[in-house]
Amino acid sequence: MARQPLHPQAQRIRTIIWSVPLMVGSGYILYRRFVLGEEQRKFGDGTSKSKTGLGATAQPEGGPTKPSEN
Repeated sequence: MARQPLHPQAQRIRTIIWSVPLMVGSGYILYRRFVLGEEQRKFGDGTSKSKTGLGATAQPEGGPTKPSEN
């Protein structure tokens, strides 16, 4: 069954409903970056090729830790 084409006014409304949230979200992210000075998010360091994209060798900021010796 073929769909009937939308009326031109309905197409405009559909486009507005689709595009306004996209513009608001993008604008908010750009506002945080340019006005508030927040750093751009980066995903991984580009050296790891894991399926999850999180990196198999992710370590805390301080680097690897040694077991404590008592």
